[in-house]
Amino acid sequence: MLISAKKNVILLILIVIFALSIVIYSNRIAILSIIMSNIKEQRTVSQVQASLLDKVEPIYEGFLSAAEISDQPDSIILLAFKKEKVLEMWFSKSERFVKVATYPILGASGTSGPKLQEGDKQIPEGFYVIEGLNPNSLFYLSLRLNYPNTFDLKMADVEGRANPGSDIYIHGKESSVGCLAMGDEAIEEIFYIIAKVGKEKVKVVISPYDLRLKKDFELHEIPWITKLYQDLNIYLTNLKSR
Repeated sequence: MLISAKKNVILLILIVIFALSIVIYSNRIAILSIIMSNIKEQRTVSQVQASLLDKVEPIYEGFLSAAEISDQPDSIILLAFKKEKVLEMWFSKSERFVKVATYPILGASGTSGPKLQEGDKQIPEGFYVIEGLNPNSLFYLSLRLNYPNTFDLKMADVEGRANPGSDIYIHGKESSVGCLAMGDEAIEEIFYIIAKVGKEKVKVVISPYDLRLKKDFELHEIPWITKLYQDLNIYLTNLKSR
């Protein structure tokens, strides 16, 4: 009986350790950010803006001039194309859209197809917004996306996927797993401009490839993914025509 009780205790400890390891892994970026925040001096978004003012403000003003906007854009659209590894920035004003910049994506992972599960190393695909700006990121500066959004959660529920993943960012540096690494120069521009215009005015669209370049997009074996690609195709085609 004593040996059996000891075995049960050991088994219980192992289960707790396993459960804790899953929680830690799922929240690894947030945990690392908290640890790092206690090591290095913290900056605010405003402080980062002030430090980048002389460097990035002229670039931003050049974008406004190219878009023929005299004040601020009504909205900003970031288009990310996974296959081509590029991210485009568009400004809109009075329902007129102008592409103002194209940045190379320096680091990414996965293949064509949306993110389905924690740890699959996939970059999400679909329509997202920016939840927050992190001026103290492990990757210099970062923008947190609202993945999983309502659509992602609904599809995960339909398919019985308990953990579709989280912690998806557009960030600095040159390597990433499941996020978009833009390099420090590019993220400075993107971060500064979005902080100035307002994150609530930004839409992020992530596509498996540039659907504007093909008349017929690739059908997927999973019906809801085909529907998502149809929606992306319609959005990108309409944006191109404006």
